Amino acid sequence: MRLCIRRALRRILLSTAAGAVGILSVACSVSPDSPSLVENSQALNSSADIAFQANTTSLWFQNAPQNLGMQAGTNPAVAALVGGGQEIAFQANTGNLWVTGSLETRDLGLGMAANTSPAIGGLAGGGYEVAFQANTTALWIAGSVGTQSLGLGMMPGTSPSITALAAGGYQIAFQANTGNLWVTGTLGTIDLGLGMRAGTSPSIVALPGGGYEVAFQANTTSLWVAGTLETRDLGLGMMPGTSPSIAADPNGGYEIAFQANTGKLWLAGSRVTADLDSAMAQGTSPSITPLSRDPSGRIVVAFQNADTRLSTATFVPASARSSAHSYSTSLGLGMAAGTSPAVLGNPVLGKWVLGSDTGTPNGTCYSPGSGFPNACGDLNATCTNRDAGCYVGLEGSCSTSLGSGFKRLQLYRCQ
Repeated sequence: MRLCIRRALRRILLSTAAGAVGILSVACSVSPDSPSLVENSQALNSSADIAFQANTTSLWFQNAPQNLGMQAGTNPAVAALVGGGQEIAFQANTGNLWVTGSLETRDLGLGMAANTSPAIGGLAGGGYEVAFQANTTALWIAGSVGTQSLGLGMMPGTSPSITALAAGGYQIAFQANTGNLWVTGTLGTIDLGLGMRAGTSPSIVALPGGGYEVAFQANTTSLWVAGTLETRDLGLGMMPGTSPSIAADPNGGYEIAFQANTGKLWLAGSRVTADLDSAMAQGTSPSITPLSRDPSGRIVVAFQNADTRLSTATFVPASARSSAHSYSTSLGLGMAAGTSPAVLGNPVLGKWVLGSDTGTPNGTCYSPGSGFPNACGDLNATCTNRDAGCYVGLEGSCSTSLGSGFKRLQLYRCQ
């Protein structure tokens, strides 16, 4: 069913708080029990790969149980890996941090704070890094570039967010034990001096041009952003106790999905600010798909609907054939109450993939055209600008009405 877009929400002002953070250490436990099946299973009606806690407390991914039990009330995180595959991080039903996926499935032997969830990023140099709140309330990392306490105290009951940087390394956003928004990582450690709502967690994303942007619920319940692009109140009220999800726009800017103070799913950002008119389950948060996955401008969000089913909402921009609209789809998979899904993102670095080859029909001369204005460089090199295109001219040059061309063209995209 197609739904019209609505654009009204109350504005709220933000006040800030200042303070410092503290230090602590970590402990361990045992492996998870076997999970059980979720009811009403059916194929995911979405191009996105979604990880979630089923209503059996089992971890699910790609429409299948992973035979791993999760701690009640926690959420998994999933990241794409450079070179292919993915890795999922989650709090097991033992309280320990686990990972599962293309690289490995194992108990990392690190105890997590109750009612918190990890975040994971696929690193530019390969492998992954997980950020999590330890059972000491300290911020920890675990993975390919190190496993250690970062010596920064977190607000109990909140979870960090991590993003991998194209130039290497990572950046983490978290709510400190002062209630302020902090960032730490390769680009530095900073108290941003912005007060966060109790019981909520930020979302951070690396930007194609460098730097990062963070979305969070302020201590006024208003949606805010902070980072390289801008730091400001977006003037949109959030449901208390919920957290936003941010994605970078490859054309510049960002898009955020969040639960508004109406209980509905909303988008806000450089492409659109709109009510998607989809009711969300109380106390849950959405996960937005990478915008670069769909050059047409569609935006897909995964969320738990009011019936506690895994669902997606899709925003479709205006075109020559239709006005802008949105629609939602229940995927028929039961989720654990109060939990939120995670959508598989793109790896921080991609590779050039052949999209089409014109061949060499007699007498035809092909111009690269405005859609592919750049000649390809090293096709074995990694790329960072998702959905960017380039061309390779083959079998001699020729002339067209648009200028010089080639008798054969190969068109590549960064994927």
